[in-house]
Order: sequence, then C-alpha cells, then structure tokens
Amino acid sequence: MTRRVSLLMGVAILAVVLTHAASRGQIALIEWHAAYAPAASEAALLDTPTYWLLATIRQLTSFAVAAFLFCTGFFVSYAARGPKGQFTWKMVRARLIDMLIPYLVWSVVWFVLDALDGTTYALLDYVTRLLTGQADGGSYYFIPLVCQFYLLSPLVVPLAKARPRLLLAVAVALQIFNVTLVYLYAFGTPIPDAISWTTHLWLVFPWTLFFALGLVCGLHFERLKPWLQRARRWLVVALGVLAIAAILEPEALLRATGHDARNVPVVASTILYSIVFLLVFIAFDKLPLPRSNDITKAGNRSYGLYLTHLKVMEYVTRFIHVALPALLAYQVLIIFPLALVAGLGVPWVMMSLMIKSPVRKYYRYLFG
Repeated sequence: MTRRVSLLMGVAILAVVLTHAASRGQIALIEWHAAYAPAASEAALLDTPTYWLLATIRQLTSFAVAAFLFCTGFFVSYAARGPKGQFTWKMVRARLIDMLIPYLVWSVVWFVLDALDGTTYALLDYVTRLLTGQADGGSYYFIPLVCQFYLLSPLVVPLAKARPRLLLAVAVALQIFNVTLVYLYAFGTPIPDAISWTTHLWLVFPWTLFFALGLVCGLHFERLKPWLQRARRWLVVALGVLAIAAILEPEALLRATGHDARNVPVVASTILYSIVFLLVFIAFDKLPLPRSNDITKAGNRSYGLYLTHLKVMEYVTRFIHVALPALLAYQVLIIFPLALVAGLGVPWVMMSLMIKSPVRKYYRYLFG
C-alpha cells in the first residue's frame, strides 16, 4: 500500500502540471486572442473544440490536490505507527520546517521578480499573501493548507485510530456544509461573513474529507481492502459517470451564474469524482502503470516541482506572447505541450543539477 500511495504522489504532481499547462493554453486562447485573432469574441471561443479539450484535461486532473491531501493523511498515519503510536508535536515541527523554508525562499524569489516586472504590494499585503499561499499567483494555497492539517494531526490521529467512522462522518458533514455554501454563493444567496470565509481554498474546510480518508485508509486498510475488492467494478463505472459530470457541471455553473468552480473539487461532481478516483487507484493496487518508477520518482520530487513549475510556465508563455504572438493561435499543438515540457523539464533539471553539485546539502532548503 505504501508503494501505491508513493505512486499516487507522482500521479498527483503530474496532474497538477497537466492542469496548469492546459490553463496556459486557455489563457492563450481566451485572454490573449487579440494577439492572433483580434476579431474573435471571448464568448465564441468558449464553445470551440480547443476550449473543451483543454477544459476536459483540467477537469479530469481536478483530483490532484485531493490526492496530495489523501497521501498526506496516509503518511501521517504511517508515521503514527511508531513506538508511541502518535503523530507527535516534534513530528509536526519537523514537517513544518521542511515545508516552510523552501516555500519562503521561492515566495521571496517570486516577489522580487514581480517587483522587477513592476508589481509591488504594501507590507501587509506581502504578509497576507504568504499566509494564504498567494505568492505565485494562487497555487501556493496548498502549503498553508497542509500546514494546518499537520497542526491538527496530533489531535485527529487518535480519533482516526479509535473512531474512524465518526471521523469520516464529521468530515463528510463538513464537506456537505462547505459545498452547500458554494452553491448558495453561486446562485446569489446572501451568506453571513462569519461562515463565508470557510470556502477559501487555503483553509481546511473544503478539504477535510480527503485528508481524513487518507488517515483512515492508512490506519485501517486491511479492514477496508475486502470491501474495495468487492466494489472495484462498480467504482470503475462510477468513475466514468462522475468524470463526465466533473467536466460538465462546473462549466454549466459558470455559464449559469458566473461563479467559477472549475479545476478544483469544490462542487458535488468534482468532489465525488476525486473520491472515487482515489478509491479506484488504491483498489487496483496490483495494476501497473507505464513508467511507474519514473512516476514514483516524480512523486519524490513533487514538492520542488510544485513550488517552481507554474512560474516557469508563466514566463515561457509570456515570452511567446511578446516575441512570437503568432504561435498563440496553436494552443493545443504548441502552447500546451511547451508549457508542459517547460513546467516539468526546467524544475527537474534544476533539482538534478543541484543534487550532483557541491551545494547539494542545501537541496532541502530549496526543494524540500
């Protein structure tokens, strides 16, 4: 099971890079269309095959952050199997240091590059961006989110051990509460400020079920395994149905209400799709994946890839926007694959070179 979860980490980081590469293709298609098709309207571009292909890629990879949180919960449970059977505050401290030092380093790098590009913020805004994971433009929300789950782990692990059904029930209730708020907000229902903030992605509320599921699977997998084996065929059928729903529902919600719930599991279809994807992945634990060793290696480097890939993609595609705008017309043939190769390749080369360099002892401070 541990090997399978390590493989899932690799699948998750590849899904993150895929969705962000597809997003650069969508930016070229929609936001930069004036550079190659000035007469086109954004509304018309939203109904092109190119848009739907890129949207499908993004929605089918929407399980990525959920998978990371599942893996986090699983590895927390694995660490808690030690002599004391606890995830201690000492473990929390070590995990937070390992995460926060590279996060702060790269956040400062992006702040400096933004300043050189003409974008600066007030001091309080810099602090807020660090606390909420906004230094790279938004995707860093995962880091403060995981830190919160680590801080909760010493309190939650004993419950996961003794009362796993109660923990899952509480997590399901929180998830239902949060998704209800998302729908109410989307359809214009006033939501009190005291609870509206719980829908923010950098807080634990929209994600509790995925972390709890990882904890319970890590601690009680032998009890869950027979049920997963019996349910495998039905899970595959459900995954196919939910994949279609996960593509269509967020788009329909956006066009009906203007509320953008795409690319992350915050509405019913994408939440259920992500859960069933995780269950299918661990239920078919003997099913090999092509190049599984390379995918697992990507999982081992996932934090470094996560911290650096999005900005690499941004700078590469911005260069094309300025220097070679005619290429923006080829979102699927050029922009998407180029962003994908750059987002994977540049961070991978940086990490590989540093591992082999005289300063390799500082690798953990840059890439975790």
